[in-house]
Amino acid sequence: MHYQHLGTKLTDPNRWLTDYKVGNSYRLPNATGLTNSFTIGGANEATATKVWLMGDGTNDSNTGIRNQVNNTHGASILDFEGASPPDIQNVTVP
Repeated sequence: MHYQHLGTKLTDPNRWLTDYKVGNSYRLPNATGLTNSFTIGGANEATATKVWLMGDGTNDSNTGIRNQVNNTHGASILDFEGASPPDIQNVTVP
């Protein structure tokens, strides 16, 4: 993988998606070749790339963290199986 000066892209996953992934080729986990033109919101793209923001993402809940590539794609939810709301706590990082 070619790395250029990424600056805030390393600390802002959504910006990384829009600046680095969108429009570029990507590979599905079960494929050997590349698929053209990554887009946010695609089901195939959500299968190929996971961006979980640990509670700060769109449609996150106490039962699961949504993949920000496609936050409605059920197959790419990071499930909290067996967890209940008291198990999940908000934190503040200075």
